[in-house]
Amino acid sequence: MKDSLNKIIVLVLVLVAFQNAEANNPFPKYYWEFLEECDACGCSNNGGSLGLGGIIDNNFVGVRYLHQKYQSKDGIFNNSPVINEYFNTIQVWSRIPIIKEYLEAQVFVPIHFHSREYVDRTTAINGLGDVSFLINYTVLNKKGGNYNEEKDKVSSHNHMLKLGAGLKLPAGTFDEAIDNSINPSFQLGTGSVDYVTNLQYVYKYNNFGVTNYLNYFFKTENSEKYRFGNQFNFNSTFFYVFKDSKENNFVPSLGISGEFYDANEILGISIRNTQGHALFSSLGAEYNSKKLTIGVLAMYPIQQELAQGTIDVKYRSSVYLNYNF
Repeated sequence: MKDSLNKIIVLVLVLVAFQNAEANNPFPKYYWEFLEECDACGCSNNGGSLGLGGIIDNNFVGVRYLHQKYQSKDGIFNNSPVINEYFNTIQVWSRIPIIKEYLEAQVFVPIHFHSREYVDRTTAINGLGDVSFLINYTVLNKKGGNYNEEKDKVSSHNHMLKLGAGLKLPAGTFDEAIDNSINPSFQLGTGSVDYVTNLQYVYKYNNFGVTNYLNYFFKTENSEKYRFGNQFNFNSTFFYVFKDSKENNFVPSLGISGEFYDANEILGISIRNTQGHALFSSLGAEYNSKKLTIGVLAMYPIQQELAQGTIDVKYRSSVYLNYNF
């Protein structure tokens, strides 16, 4: 137990180091030159770095609540009015097996409750968001173990790799008037059919593990001739599994994630000053019984540049309850 606690302490210290690095660029210069034309629009619509499922790889049907806060500056000056924006989403999500151990489907159905607080008024939009479907194929699921006779100790390890693809369908309302606002992502949906690719790699050694997600959104033009920029997300989360006397799992986690966007377009022309990116640290925990999973996650920006500094992500959080089967 002492060794386990030491590992958790190290993870927390790493998180603190990430938080203190907020003003610094953690990537080499050439990396940002590659990303200099990206866009800040997609993050509120799909929950980007908040992940595609829980830490433990269960089949489930569940409900997730997402809460995000942004601040937009209505102008380019330091004393320009600040707009507080709150993105709230109740999402039904699931991971359903199609062919056991090889093929699975994932479904995400969000309902949004967004509000915007100006100096003199508050506005809100509510309703169904864009619905996403993914099919994942398990390319690799290799398990192994060793027995150390001198220490009388058994160790185990597991590599798992999944590839996926899917669609995001325009179930949410797209309001053309919001395109001209400070934060064009204040929408219920993009109004477009978008294509999603996904990769997940998990490595576990005894009770310690790391799970990695990569996904890319290919976005198309909607009926108003507006196209949100393509989006790349990554997430890497370290976790440790504690088991209780009933073999239930308590799983704290620590991670880092990022979101990068191509430029938005109207009538095929790139929209100036819509580029941006954001990097986040995350801290979470799950409790897994045989039938239920309860989880929480908090995310804080490490480094961001959205719409030339006129949009700031303040934090993101989520809580979820899943029924496992």
